[in-house]
Amino acid sequence: MSTDDDDLCDCDQDNEDEDEASYDHPIWLTELRGFIDYREREAEMLNELFAMHRTFAIEEWAISQRRFVFRFRDLDVELLHDLDQPLCVNANSSSMRRLYLDSMRAELREVLQLSLAEDARRTMSFGCMLLRITECAEGWLQSWRDSLAASLDITKKEAKAGGWDSATVSIQTALFDNKLGLNLMTANDTARHLLGRSITEICKDDEFEDLRILHVEPVFRDDLVMKFLRQKANMKEKLMQTSFERLSQIILRKPQVTFHGAPRYVVSSIVRYGFLIPGQKIGFTGKILDVERGSSFGVAIYSSPNASYASCYGRSSGEYTTGFTSPSSIPRFRLLVYATLMGRSIQVTREERRRQEGVANADADSHVSPNKMEYIVFDSAQIIPCYVLHVDYGAEYAKTGFEWSLQWRKEDHKRRQQNQHDNSRGQGKGYEMPADVVARKQALESAASKWFPYGYGPATGTRFEILEIGEVSDDEEEFGDYQAIRQQQWEETREKKRVESGGNWFDQYQSVRKSFKEVRFDEYDR
Repeated sequence: MSTDDDDLCDCDQDNEDEDEASYDHPIWLTELRGFIDYREREAEMLNELFAMHRTFAIEEWAISQRRFVFRFRDLDVELLHDLDQPLCVNANSSSMRRLYLDSMRAELREVLQLSLAEDARRTMSFGCMLLRITECAEGWLQSWRDSLAASLDITKKEAKAGGWDSATVSIQTALFDNKLGLNLMTANDTARHLLGRSITEICKDDEFEDLRILHVEPVFRDDLVMKFLRQKANMKEKLMQTSFERLSQIILRKPQVTFHGAPRYVVSSIVRYGFLIPGQKIGFTGKILDVERGSSFGVAIYSSPNASYASCYGRSSGEYTTGFTSPSSIPRFRLLVYATLMGRSIQVTREERRRQEGVANADADSHVSPNKMEYIVFDSAQIIPCYVLHVDYGAEYAKTGFEWSLQWRKEDHKRRQQNQHDNSRGQGKGYEMPADVVARKQALESAASKWFPYGYGPATGTRFEILEIGEVSDDEEEFGDYQAIRQQQWEETREKKRVESGGNWFDQYQSVRKSFKEVRFDEYDR
């Protein structure tokens, strides 16, 4: 055979070897197969459909093979699909009332069933069904917002007549002339992310019916907020380790809105340091926090979900018997609004936990009183002050109290003058024996020897002599017929400074809120 024929035979043999090798090694081992992921393609199609036709009320959405989530402001709508259960829809909100949410959920499920009955097996039909569900949810959301605005009964034109603006209120007339108090639409609402509800919604609850809101002052501190959020994350991690059966028996939700009534002289300390457990040190002051109102359900921190119940603990600070001389000093008590992490709560009785330390059950995070009016937590990180509400019982109460106080001061001044007159004649309860007068002079001489060098030159030996102890001057006391005039002048000066600086005469705790200095905590500093 010739050389050309030999070469041809070799080529044929090589081709046969390649064909045999191809049977042993399929082509998809070296090249990608042409599979199409239809589920991924459907998800992309639904996302494009929503990007083009979604309602603008949807802030964000997430579409996957088994879960569809649509987030509105104040509302989340979720559709779930699994192999072992049919497609279902649910709606959750931290702002809406449960009865309103239940009605919305019922209609959303009805829309889902009607759409499935028609034909939602195709991708485009399924996308249209999702759009109908979100449009229905948006309608309910807008209806809820409209009803909320109607319940407030405040419009832009009626804002001035419906209540004063917290930034422009006049001290001299607002407290007496306006029966409605603060226009809640003008209140600062910066703690909504902690409470889950706006302060406007909170103050419109039934327990505020007998109270007039004068001012809403935000007081949460960044350091306390971070401590609170860390505790929230720790509690969530702990709870997620619990069995599903146990979790189904308890409430796992956002922080609870609770209230705490406290005397005015301790509010600054609470704003500065947060809540403390009795027995703990108050900051770096060295003082130990004592139990003032008992510990019926444990030595812990007490608050109430009911504002009216909590207000009973904020009115007994002694400030209502001292009198006042200007509208700004009218007796109004403080009600603090808190975000409280309850976690797993257990109900306890007074006999079980009176003055006991710690939670009754190691698996629990808090206590609840039998009447459910007192929430008790044992970790200061579980509760954080968000607002201080300045409240009273209305314009008539303020006006009556102001008139009574002025009359009381006049009568008290007359009694003091009469006592001084009786003392000068050696009569009355304030009469002093000669030895007592000598003792008082000696005490004053000792004080003068100590303090006169600070402004009056050295005081040595007996270079000065107390000849007579004079009567108390009106200028040195808080009572007197002219103190009201002097106080009003001071109020006018303070009001002028407030207008020039853009501040608010109600904001008493902002310096404490932002400062890291120590604050005074003295029960006599009232």
